[in-house]
Amino acid sequence: MSRVEWGRMCHAGGERHAEGIVTCPYLDRHGACSVYSVRPMICRLWGLVKAMACPWGCVPERWLTDEEGKAFLERAGMIGQ
Repeated sequence: MSRVEWGRMCHAGGERHAEGIVTCPYLDRHGACSVYSVRPMICRLWGLVKAMACPWGCVPERWLTDEEGKAFLERAGMIGQ
């Protein structure tokens, strides 16, 4: 994620848990995102790019290609530069 995205998440004051865990430190104790409105692009793409398919079988109306996903990540990384 970009520094700008990280800054928005920190500023949002979501429920932050221990680092170094496999899941996101911003998931609350119920597994919900505590910074959903400012989540980074990588989280927004989860479940929409085949390489990051939902493990529970959710399928989008249209899969984004890996190239489209990379393009979104690159654009998000340029924000604030």
